[in-house]
Amino acid sequence: MSKKISLPVAIVLMMALVLLTFMTTYTLTSFHYTARLTEAYMEGVQAATGNELYAKMEKVMELFHDNSILEWDEDAAADAMLQAYAGATGDLYADYYNAEEFKVLTASNHAETEGIGVSIIDNAEEGAIEIILVYPESPAEEAGLLVGDLIVAVGIGDNQKLISDLGYYAAVAELQGKAGTNAEFVVRRNGELIEFSVKRRSVTAVSVMHHVCETDSTVGVIKITGFDTQTPVQFDAAMEDLIAKGCRSFIFDVRHNPGGDLLSIKAVLARFLQPGDVVIRTIYKNNVENAAVVEPYAASSEDYAGCNITKEDIGKYRGYDMAVLAGPSTASAAELFTSCLKDYGLATVVGETTFGKGIMQSIIPLSGYGFDGAVKMTVAYYRSALSENYDGVGIAPHIEIAQDPSLASKNVYKITDAEDVQLQRAIKAIRE
Repeated sequence: MSKKISLPVAIVLMMALVLLTFMTTYTLTSFHYTARLTEAYMEGVQAATGNELYAKMEKVMELFHDNSILEWDEDAAADAMLQAYAGATGDLYADYYNAEEFKVLTASNHAETEGIGVSIIDNAEEGAIEIILVYPESPAEEAGLLVGDLIVAVGIGDNQKLISDLGYYAAVAELQGKAGTNAEFVVRRNGELIEFSVKRRSVTAVSVMHHVCETDSTVGVIKITGFDTQTPVQFDAAMEDLIAKGCRSFIFDVRHNPGGDLLSIKAVLARFLQPGDVVIRTIYKNNVENAAVVEPYAASSEDYAGCNITKEDIGKYRGYDMAVLAGPSTASAAELFTSCLKDYGLATVVGETTFGKGIMQSIIPLSGYGFDGAVKMTVAYYRSALSENYDGVGIAPHIEIAQDPSLASKNVYKITDAEDVQLQRAIKAIRE
C-alpha cells in the first residue's frame, strides 16, 4: 500500500546543499562523521519550508499520490530522488545512503564485517578462488583454512557448483551471507579435495599485511590496503612483529590503497612525526583553513578507540630507514601518507605518480536531523604539511620506475619480492 510523503521528507532533497554551510568535521574519504544538530541549521530549515521549490516538490508527490493508478514503494522512490539529487550536484563523490546502506558503510569503516574471515583473489588459471589471507581468531582460522587454499566449488555434497562454471563474482556472491549462517564450499589443497562448512560471524577485516622480505631478511614489507579505524592497531602489530624478527628497514606498500579515514591516517603518521608536526592542512568553503597537528588523542567514541594516540606512540618508529611504494592506484589518505613522509624527509618514495585526489569528503548522518540515512559530499581541499594541493596532479616519486610489464596480467598479491622491480629498487634506495 502506498503512503503519502510528508513535507519533511521532501525537505531532505535539499538538505545536502544546506548542510554544506554548517559542516565543521573533515575526513579524507567518507567515514568520519558528526551527528550534532546546530541551531543555525534548524533555523535555516524552518525558514526554507515556504520556499517555492519545496512547495513544487510536495505538489508533484501529491499528484502522483492522488492520481496514479499504480502502486509503488514510496520509500524507494524517496531514496532514488535523494540519490539523483546527490548525483546532479556535479560532485563526483557525493552520495546518499539509506538506513541499511549507511549501516553497512559504517561497519566497513570500523573494520567489522560478516563472513568467515578471509581475503581472496581470483585464480583463473586454476578455475578457483584463492585464499591469500586468513584473519586471526576468525571462523576460517578455527576451521583450519590456510593461505594458498583453492576454493574450487561452492556447496558440498550434491549441491556443489564449480567455480569454473559460476565465474569469480557469482561464486563470491554465493559465498557471502549473514552471521549465523553457514558458508559451504570445497577446497583443493595439495591435490586433495576437502569439504568445509563454516559458520559466518562478525569478524575484523585486515587492512595491514606484512612479511620479512624474501630477498633481504633485514627489510620488513608492510602492505596497507586502506585506512580504517583498526589500521593503526594492525600497523603497530606488524611493525613490532617485524622488529622482533630482526628487520631494521621498512618498505610501506600503498600502491593499491584507495584511502580511508582521517583519524586513522593521522594516528599512523603520528608514529613517525614529532609533537606539533602538521599532518594535514584543509581549505574549506570561503577559504577557511585548518591544520591538524600531531598530539595525543583519545576518541570520544569506542568505535574510534583504535585511532587513539598516546605520548608514547608519537615518533616511536621515526628512526628507521624507510621507503614508500606508490603508484596510480594510490589515492586520498594513501597519498597523504606518501606526501607526509616525503615532506618530512623520512622516506624515499619509489614507483609512479599517484592518482591525485586532494579533496575531502564528509559523511553526515541524518539521524541528528530527524531522518534515517546519511549524505556524503566534498567539503574541502587538503594538502600535506609542506606541499601544495595535488588534486588532479598526484605526487611524484623520488625515484620513478614502472613495474615490469611482464607482470601486468599477474595478480598483485601473487607477485614475489624477487620479481617486483619496484620493491627491489626501494631496497636499493634504502641501502644507498
